[in-house]
Amino acid sequence: MNKILVIRFSSIGDIIFTTYALQLLKQKYPKSKIYFLTLQNNKSILKNISFIYKIITIEKKSNIAHQIKSFRKLNNHKFSKIYDLHGSLRSFLVKILINSKSFTIRKLRIRRFILFNFKINLFKKKYDILDEIEQLLDINKSEIFLKNKTYLNVSSREKNKAKKILESNKIYSEYIVIVPGANWENKSWTLENYNKLIPLLKFPIVLLGSENDLICDKIYKSNKKVINLKNKTDLRTAFSIIFLSKITIGSDTGLVHASEALGKPVVLISGPTSNATGGNTRNKKSKNLYSDIWCRPCSKNGQKKCIRDKKYCMININEMKVLNSINEIIKNDKKNNLDISL
Repeated sequence: MNKILVIRFSSIGDIIFTTYALQLLKQKYPKSKIYFLTLQNNKSILKNISFIYKIITIEKKSNIAHQIKSFRKLNNHKFSKIYDLHGSLRSFLVKILINSKSFTIRKLRIRRFILFNFKINLFKKKYDILDEIEQLLDINKSEIFLKNKTYLNVSSREKNKAKKILESNKIYSEYIVIVPGANWENKSWTLENYNKLIPLLKFPIVLLGSENDLICDKIYKSNKKVINLKNKTDLRTAFSIIFLSKITIGSDTGLVHASEALGKPVVLISGPTSNATGGNTRNKKSKNLYSDIWCRPCSKNGQKKCIRDKKYCMININEMKVLNSINEIIKNDKKNNLDISL
């Protein structure tokens, strides 16, 4: 039986994108065993995915000697193929230490550099970074038969745990999740806009975020009707809360991409990022909102400081555009009898 190793060390959103490759590999090589190599702190992202045979991990801060020793041991598995979906120095080290045929995803760094710095777009129309996965695996679009491009799974036990948390906060029926924070501030929609949007929503609101997402506390301070679960759940519980929700609203960040992988539609408020960097939607019911201005996109992940006096890529997306997108998704769900309740 063939053994295939897939490599992606970080981050949440990028690892979620690799589940597209995992599904395609299982479809192309149904009798193969798929192994996944990542950092220890990201292992839980891929929990409960049946088509992953084994998740192999290394510690994020392990020294180079320890990494070399660990990677050499992987030769014992006798992998038939290695698919490097990271393209980093660490993944390069894996490939030179394992005696297996390897394939590496294209990163198109030069095209991105030209796009970010000179605003010349050399990417094809409607480009998606997932296109690179199809090319890497040599798969024709006509051969793809998947319900969702990306995939995550939560167990009944995890959902029950999430339900108890929701019920302890007096949420017993349909609700909306908002993920207002992001690793880089430039990717976050403005506090002012969230404060204008939330009073217009007819559903209970659950805020999700990490310890550093201070915008959650600021939103809660202005809108006491929201449930602020910032830093009060682990990642798996956050996934379950999203799975039980009606819709997710937020920026180009991990939990928003997780929502689509869990089969839930999103309203993605995409500011400084673009399709060429992963900032787009893949669920047919989702909405991708962005301001088509000359300075966007300005960086791969929103890390680069804005060159203008205001973040127009975010400011130009007002609360009514987001509200209309939410209402359209909900309207279509009702039309197709897809309403979810606890």
